[in-house]
Amino acid sequence: MTEEQTTSHIVSYPDVKEPQKPLAEKHASPRKAAVLSFNPDGSLCIPADLKEKLVHQPMKVNTPNRSTTGSKENLTPESRKRKKNNGPAVWIPPPQDCCHFCYTKDVTKKLGELKEIDGILAHHSCLLFSSGLCQAGNNEEGLWGFLTPNIKKELSRGKRLKCSFCRLPGALVGCHKARCSYTYHLTCGLSNGCLMQYYDNFRSFCDNHRPRQNYLEEMMGKTVECAICGDMIAVESKVVPQHILVTECCNMTPLHRECIQAQADASGYFFRCPMCNNEKKFNSIMKIMGINVPQSDAVWEKDGYYDDLYVEHWRCDVPICLHPDGRKGDSRNNDKWDLMKCGTCGQAGAHPFCLGYEKRGPKD
Repeated sequence: MTEEQTTSHIVSYPDVKEPQKPLAEKHASPRKAAVLSFNPDGSLCIPADLKEKLVHQPMKVNTPNRSTTGSKENLTPESRKRKKNNGPAVWIPPPQDCCHFCYTKDVTKKLGELKEIDGILAHHSCLLFSSGLCQAGNNEEGLWGFLTPNIKKELSRGKRLKCSFCRLPGALVGCHKARCSYTYHLTCGLSNGCLMQYYDNFRSFCDNHRPRQNYLEEMMGKTVECAICGDMIAVESKVVPQHILVTECCNMTPLHRECIQAQADASGYFFRCPMCNNEKKFNSIMKIMGINVPQSDAVWEKDGYYDDLYVEHWRCDVPICLHPDGRKGDSRNNDKWDLMKCGTCGQAGAHPFCLGYEKRGPKD
């Protein structure tokens, strides 16, 4: 091939050293031009010393990130960074005597009781909030109705799921919001502002999608007293903070979340608004906002705090009792010994004969 049969063109290729240039010019044009030749039929004539430098690079295709699709408006830069995938999850066996779902052995009211079956330890709440687990048996079967094969299958699924907060595998709790890819351990979610609804389907919401309440406009800038503990609550913004809840049944009165949860733990079936005594609407709102209302009797009913109220008063309280058998003597089929009790409190009584004797005196 002669020089008359070739045509010169200017092309660029990578990995060729260039002389030192100013910083702006260096970054603007990091490649160096070289003269290559083309054959008359249009094919490229590549010198032998350049064939080793020209390596085919696969074309990169930009695909949308499913982790942020549909929820960009609700994500902060910190949450975007936290949700970034750093590679596949590496399975780590749970520590000894710890829950296989959350890797802790704490027993709290939010986590529930810790039980074991076939070498698997699990909290009651960890089972309830697992996205792919359902109660397939009666409450007496397995762990609270969760059968062993289903629990093992769910744990196997968790080996591929990485927690959005601690980055460890086994994140079986997911945000209920559609197209939200947040997954986390129950303990991680509770520590990072996620909301758990302890009723119905036991749904969970991440901090970006959890339900929130708003103050009334006329309450802005005011300081209100908590009706349970008596501490003052300052209303500074329209959106109610996470540690505060408002009673939508009576003028949106703010209360501390911890105070309401403590009242719910003590009241059980008798849980109601401390302001207006509303039960149905107050219970519904508090459950939506993450208050765990136990399905049990109140503590004052279980521990016998008021057992004395159920004891019928049966004695004569007149200073001088004339009944032959004493103050607790029965009627003896005689109306004058039929014990009468106070119609108001029921905690005082007297025999008619003794009461009449007190009024008429010993001479009568």
